[in-house]
Amino acid sequence: MHFSPFPPHYVDALGIHTAYYTAGTPNDHPIVMLHGMTSSADTYREMMHALDDQFWLIVPDIPGFGLSETTKPFTLPHLVEWLAAFCDALDLPPILLGGHSFGGALATSFTLANPEDVERLLLISPALLGIAEVPDLLKRIGINSGLLELGTAVSQSPAFVKRQAKISFYKPDRFDDTVWERQIREYELARSSADVLKALAFQDFEAQLKKIDQSVCVVWGQQDPVLPISHAQKIDLICTDWRVFELDECGHIPMLEQEQKFNLIARQFFSGQAVVLPPDRRVIAVFGSSAPVKGDEFYTLAYQVGKQLAAAGFAVATGGYMGTMTAVSEGASAANGHVIGVVSDQIERFRPIGPNQWIEEEIRYDSLRDRLLHLVRENMGMIVLPGGIGTLSEFSLAWSFLQTGEIEPRPLVLLGDMWPLTIEPFIAAGYVRPDHVKLLHFADTAETAVRYIIENVK
Repeated sequence: MHFSPFPPHYVDALGIHTAYYTAGTPNDHPIVMLHGMTSSADTYREMMHALDDQFWLIVPDIPGFGLSETTKPFTLPHLVEWLAAFCDALDLPPILLGGHSFGGALATSFTLANPEDVERLLLISPALLGIAEVPDLLKRIGINSGLLELGTAVSQSPAFVKRQAKISFYKPDRFDDTVWERQIREYELARSSADVLKALAFQDFEAQLKKIDQSVCVVWGQQDPVLPISHAQKIDLICTDWRVFELDECGHIPMLEQEQKFNLIARQFFSGQAVVLPPDRRVIAVFGSSAPVKGDEFYTLAYQVGKQLAAAGFAVATGGYMGTMTAVSEGASAANGHVIGVVSDQIERFRPIGPNQWIEEEIRYDSLRDRLLHLVRENMGMIVLPGGIGTLSEFSLAWSFLQTGEIEPRPLVLLGDMWPLTIEPFIAAGYVRPDHVKLLHFADTAETAVRYIIENVK
């Protein structure tokens, strides 16, 4: 899915003209994200679009990168002063802070120096333990150490830059040219990459990590070719109270290579929830009425859908309460599947109910809106059973998001006789284009619905 870039804003921080980008609605818990070497704030474009429904995100270009001015001396203590001045210039309260690679080192330095200004810390493949590994690091990312003496660590050749950029990815061929065009532009604007390597060469955080009292979450690609997974494993041993997540089939940039998993971790962690990520999070969302009870035709149908999805290796996600949601959850549990319930305080204030007994992982939101957005976005496919207004809202939002590219292409299966009858009048009246009808798949049994999911989930 291709998201549009965010427009830049500017502020002077420590006398440095600093570019930054924002998404979401200003609130008392802003998220500030810091990018890595040879990168810019644009590396968080997908995350900003995914989380702007719930959070206020602020992402600056670090001095010497992107559209921000350069600065001297380029050292971590100086950049910590810059980040403090940046937060002061925007009058930010204590922040939720995140950083990738070199940005993770800067985020850690800032937290150690200003613990009262950071509420939670998210580190993505952070460069924390590399003091003796700079020469090897240069070899892994294809940079000649002689370039450091010239003050640059990037090539001006787009073809060479593209090759360098691909080194950071586990499976670069799954991305199209738009990703590499962005990477090339970021390289072109990364004037201080060499300074980053020099700054990191004099840092080793191992003895300081235990001083961090904040809740910390670490995300690392298991196939990271730049900073190996052994760094994550060492951090896990040093800081036993930190949460460390290793993402399979992922290189150095989890925000792009494991976008859905990364965004789910970030959403849960920054919300203050317990982060739960099953080993195989191939989630299928199932929507349907809250009315069916055990023994009803549609309860049995939903039970079979849940059971067959779990048997096929999928986790199931529902709205977490009664009727179809209970039936799907019970069926998945019977097949030893992972059962997710996405629930809402607003619903429970409106109607005094609680999550059904089969829920293994509860994801809770305050508002019905946030719950609905999660159910529609955080999945690899959706099955819609018969239902009322709530089911119609889930289905129509999912269909609209697929039409507009808000979510990546995925199966949207309508199970039951009511759906062709519901949609046909819109088609006959010319309100729905043929290519949008093709986004739907109609099924008449649990078996045909689940088979379509199995054959079409990427």
